[in-house]
Amino acid sequence: MKFEIETDDDKYDDISQCLKILYSTNVGTSALNRDFGLDTNFLDMPIQTAKNLMTAEIIKKTIKYEPRANIQKILWEKDFNGQLKAKVIIKCL
Repeated sequence: MKFEIETDDDKYDDISQCLKILYSTNVGTSALNRDFGLDTNFLDMPIQTAKNLMTAEIIKKTIKYEPRANIQKILWEKDFNGQLKAKVIIKCL
């Protein structure tokens, strides 16, 4: 799974960096906070189910761990290998 973060202003690079870390961490792998990161267990499900569950996971974890970011939209793309890529568009508070 790949992620791209788009913010409404370049001065919010720290928020974008925090989200990149959150989205690239698998849940259960952070020693001091086992809930940090995204649950990716559903990625082998049918594509629409996986996208829906991942969208819900991204929204839930963003609200919990980066309250300065407000998700405006999540767009999904597939590359030529069939790998999903989420483009998360946020508005910084």
